[in-house]
Amino acid sequence: MKNFKIIFFALILTCILPVTSFAYPFVNFGIIFKPTQLADNFSVIGGSNLGLNFSPRIYTGISVNAISFNSYTSDVIDSQIDKYPVLALNYFALEFDYAFLSPEKEYFPSFTISAGYGNMNFRPTIATITVDNEVSTYNPEYKFEKKGFFIIEPQLNLNMNFRSYYRLTIGVGYRFIPGLDYKPKYLESEGKTVHLQGSDLNGLTATMTIKFGGF
Repeated sequence: MKNFKIIFFALILTCILPVTSFAYPFVNFGIIFKPTQLADNFSVIGGSNLGLNFSPRIYTGISVNAISFNSYTSDVIDSQIDKYPVLALNYFALEFDYAFLSPEKEYFPSFTISAGYGNMNFRPTIATITVDNEVSTYNPEYKFEKKGFFIIEPQLNLNMNFRSYYRLTIGVGYRFIPGLDYKPKYLESEGKTVHLQGSDLNGLTATMTIKFGGF
């Protein structure tokens, strides 16, 4: 509910400011969907961004992103619950976007570079466990073995202006997570362990961003 209120406030803010302002910068807000491959598993990363257009061609802002659908599943089972943990991944990034052609056109290309920092860990697929007829929160040790990482994402976009306050951006980019070496020591079963490296999570990503505000 709290996140919904923040998004609702951002939408109202980005619709009001362009009307009440007569010069740059303009504020805008976006909802992000990123279908991609994570360790050979199809996933969707969702998020939102908030930023400023300092001119029609130049945008800078910040985004918050997390796996929101069909996360990578460990091939090591949690023997306590007989289920496979899933990967939780979230990150924030600073974004810079430059439009090559006139953004006043109905369609125009742009280039985005984003760089940021995040965390990942494996989590059980259930929240509670029953032991001796008592229900308690299930917090295995591997859940707290978080791994920080840096992420860089260059991207080419096609932007579509539908209204002066509404824009749809479709992009294709590459996710690069340098130096990642994640091996949770508490996620082990029958001699099998989990080991994720940058090459497992690097890869192409498609992006769709719905933007509201001033451009």
